[in-house]
Amino acid sequence: MGSGGVGKSALTIRLVQDRFSTVYDPTIEDSYVKLLNVDGKPLKLDILDTAGQDDFKAIRETYMRSGNGFLVVFSLIDSHSFDMVNGYIKDIRLTNGREDIPIVCCGNKCDLGDQRQISPEEVEEYFRSVKCCYFETSAARNINVQEAFLTVARMMREANPNYYSPSDIPGKKDSRSNVDQSEEPDCACNIL
Repeated sequence: MGSGGVGKSALTIRLVQDRFSTVYDPTIEDSYVKLLNVDGKPLKLDILDTAGQDDFKAIRETYMRSGNGFLVVFSLIDSHSFDMVNGYIKDIRLTNGREDIPIVCCGNKCDLGDQRQISPEEVEEYFRSVKCCYFETSAARNINVQEAFLTVARMMREANPNYYSPSDIPGKKDSRSNVDQSEEPDCACNIL
């Protein structure tokens, strides 16, 4: 979640495809799947990349209700996008109905330090006050991208350790196929 143009899609594409695109194409909705190793356990992340523009607020609220964890992204070179973060965090917690819903915030474009509009002290103080984890990220330079996603994945697993897929039952077969799932990831989570 985050304002338009802050790099939500760029962070997701960097994680999933390990590439960076300089072309800005506003997102309405894109869905990705990424298999990660989180603390020695496989984890399947279902990542929903949402639109940042205000026109899509109703769609975002639908996803806020069902999300298991959230990355809230702002641009370090756009103070207005930072001003919007508080509203996103409040909306997520209110709509989802949980104060403890896993949220990790990313100050993106940290590689553009000479254009930075928000001081590190202001950012750190704010995220401490709202009790959110925070990373300075760069999709362009691949700085803290995987770390941010891994952190929200860990938080989701800690918040709901009983949220497992059928692969946790030894020898359980998927009803849709004849494939033994014992080698599949042990948790499927959604990140919006």
